[in-house]
Amino acid sequence: RSAERLYAVHPGYVATGVLSARTLLPFARHDDASTVAFYQRLSERAAALPGVDAVGLALHVPLSPGSALTQRFRVELGAEEQELPVQVADAGYFQTLQIPLLAGRSFAPLSQQASTELILSESAARTLLGSRTPADAVGRWLPAAAPGPRYRVIGVVADVREWDLATPPVATVYRPQAVPGDPAREPGAQHALSLLLRSELPLD
Repeated sequence: RSAERLYAVHPGYVATGVLSARTLLPFARHDDASTVAFYQRLSERAAALPGVDAVGLALHVPLSPGSALTQRFRVELGAEEQELPVQVADAGYFQTLQIPLLAGRSFAPLSQQASTELILSESAARTLLGSRTPADAVGRWLPAAAPGPRYRVIGVVADVREWDLATPPVATVYRPQAVPGDPAREPGAQHALSLLLRSELPLD
């Protein structure tokens, strides 16, 4: 009965018809800019394959093993700081896994320029900004832990069960794959990402 209850839990995304492949670039040969450029080319070439309907990139594939990247942010209306898991993703990630965009917009295409844009899960918008509705969070500025940079919230997506079906979704911050504007205080471009392909063609 426990397994049956877990099977009935909606994880917040749709994995049917999605194929994933993990990649890892050598650190010695790729700096932040060349890493972003590689994944930009990889995404474009994958999207051009026959039968591919959507392509996304992500640091962590939901419900797969691994550890979370984290970052500290200052909570709205106070000096309190909170550390939350960070998912590095591109614009196609949400479309590929059919994660609903509740308010705002998704990321721009991959660029080697630094980015100050973030997307929050619905739970993260409540935790960090006290937002009553997803639309309340869009356009607001979210400061990282002092003396870090500030980020602009451009969108809010539905909660996803990243790690476990048996527990509630964890508040998550989504960052684009980009060259860091402040390398000492924010994550750099990720050398290991998963490529996600959605297709109606048989995946076997």
